[in-house]
Amino acid sequence: MRFAFSTPSMYLVILLATLVACGNGASAPSPELQGDPPRTFAAHFPEGRWVSQPCSNEAACGPFGFAQSENGPGIENCVGDANLGLLLIGRFLSIAGVPANRIARWTGERWEALGAGLDALAEGLLVHEGDVYAGGAFTRSGALSLNHVARWNPNEGWRPLGLGVDAAVRSLTVYRGELIAAGHFRNAGGAPAAGIARWDGERWWPLAGGIEAPLAGGVFAMTVYQDRLIVAGNFSAAGGVAAQNIAVWDGQSWSALQGGLDDKVYGLEAYGDELYATGDFQYAAGLPTPYVARYSQSTWAAVGSGFQGDEAKGRALTRWNDLLVAGGNFLEAGGAPAARVATWNGESWAPLGEGLNNWVEGLTTYGGKLVACGWFNALANGGPVGFATYEPSLTP
Repeated sequence: MRFAFSTPSMYLVILLATLVACGNGASAPSPELQGDPPRTFAAHFPEGRWVSQPCSNEAACGPFGFAQSENGPGIENCVGDANLGLLLIGRFLSIAGVPANRIARWTGERWEALGAGLDALAEGLLVHEGDVYAGGAFTRSGALSLNHVARWNPNEGWRPLGLGVDAAVRSLTVYRGELIAAGHFRNAGGAPAAGIARWDGERWWPLAGGIEAPLAGGVFAMTVYQDRLIVAGNFSAAGGVAAQNIAVWDGQSWSALQGGLDDKVYGLEAYGDELYATGDFQYAAGLPTPYVARYSQSTWAAVGSGFQGDEAKGRALTRWNDLLVAGGNFLEAGGAPAARVATWNGESWAPLGEGLNNWVEGLTTYGGKLVACGWFNALANGGPVGFATYEPSLTP
């Protein structure tokens, strides 16, 4: 069985946000939050500025707003697909009053659960060939054993991928037609596979010697760049080759990427002919690159002056409307104000409206709009909780 991503026919940006408590070593540490209890809200961003639209029904939204959670509200990630809708994973047990165990989708008309959902947190999420693939700390959906990685579609419901893996999955992608899963596991399909493995539709296979990482480390992000699989996170070697937090798999063997990055990496994206990375790092191959860097022609380079702000960090990257979009916990990008989300056009950074008041953890597109997920509970200018829309007809 070969895999291919389904591509949305148009872009949409809805910004879904929530305060997320992290667990199982599977996420970056939650920032310390103050004030009123957090409430989840969503916003979408065509090309203007953010305008908040509070939830109209407290009963439907729940006491914490958009998502009702077992441990504080929590949307961990979001992925948009033109056919299956906008998919969310997190710590929630319901969405807008609809029971949904840790995974749900917006069909364009209503929220729906994905069967019995999942019994623990998911972090890896993708859609391809009409199926949803999830990976995480979960081991079951209802009475069905899934072992940390599974697929779902509207006709068949949840299905395991062979014997699965023996510990949490952090990231999923597709490379040369096969599903790649990465995380904290040491075995896949009952055979040794150190932190990363491929699924060919019938069985799991290791990727050479796998990843050497500390207990809470491993691969946190993956992408394909120039027909090579790029993996990044918190590790010291891949396939026995020293590699500082980022490495390359060419289908046969592992290699390092020009000196690597000096701290954790959480986001990867190919943009133009360059590879971009973001995370906790401040240096790439010894070059100052505050929390975001780019790579091409065997050389790392800064992305403007990077991100600034107290406890500045990068978390997510995606492409939208010919721009690279970055999210994280920064207050400035390239030295200019940009509250936790910003765009890069290949030459300079620009803000997206007023921005957001806390961490952005994930970015995707759906129906023509940009979608961000994170720990924010309002706009950066203090707008109310609920839904927020970025309207191009309004001027700053």
